[in-house]
This record gives sequence, C-alpha cells and structure tokens, in this order.
Amino acid sequence: MSAEGVRRPIQIEEFKQAIKELASGELDRIQREIENNIRHLTRSNQRLLAYIDKIEGKVSKDNVDEIEELDNVDASDLGLFKESLLENQLVLNNNQERIAALEQEKIFRTSGMASAAVESSASKTPVVEDAPQTSLYL
Repeated sequence: MSAEGVRRPIQIEEFKQAIKELASGELDRIQREIENNIRHLTRSNQRLLAYIDKIEGKVSKDNVDEIEELDNVDASDLGLFKESLLENQLVLNNNQERIAALEQEKIFRTSGMASAAVESSASKTPVVEDAPQTSLYL
C-alpha cells in the first residue's frame, strides 16, 4: 500500500480550523453525521461488552435478549473484542471532541464574536488620511 493510500483521522486542532471556513448548513450536516456515527459506535460497544461478558461468564439481565446470539460467541475472540472496544472508545472520544468543537463554532458565530473579529481585523488596516482618493475602477 502506498503512503498516499493511507488516511489518518484529522486531528482536532485541524478540524477546528477547517470548520471555521464552512457554511452553517455544512456544520449542521457534519454534526448530524458525527452524531449518527456515535450512535452506531455506542450500539457496537454495547454488543461487544455483551460478548465479553458472555466469554468471561458475566451475562447480565441486559443481554438476556441477545442470549441466542451470545451462544455463537467464540471464546478465542476475547482479545479481538476487547481491542475493538478500546478502538471504538477512542473514536467515540474523538467524535465527542468534534461535536464540542462544532458547538463552540456555532456559539462563536451567533454571539457576534465572528463579526467583531472581522471588524477588528479591518480596523487594523492602516488608513492614510491625506492620500488622494483613487480607484482602479473609475
């Protein structure tokens, strides 16, 4: 596999910078997508925990409904289930950070801070009072 084919997750600081450039509708779409991902990972983790509990002999009332499926769990997969659970938890944590970053960006935009930042940068542009008023478009 070439290095170009390997994709790494965007780091949270890169994500925060990238979302500053997006339209509000795009922020909402990304948030819905991440929330959907969180729901799927949470469900997956619940199932993995049930498998782990079954293998370790700790079947609870919560996973009694899945007892048929749990009968097909192979004890040799315990390591894989635990590793998958940890990986999913890392992704969940990253997704929670992204949701928080999206919420902060929305708050920033609606608080008027975004327009104040634009005005502030515009006011830092030096103005020469005595310069003749010329325009390239006259």
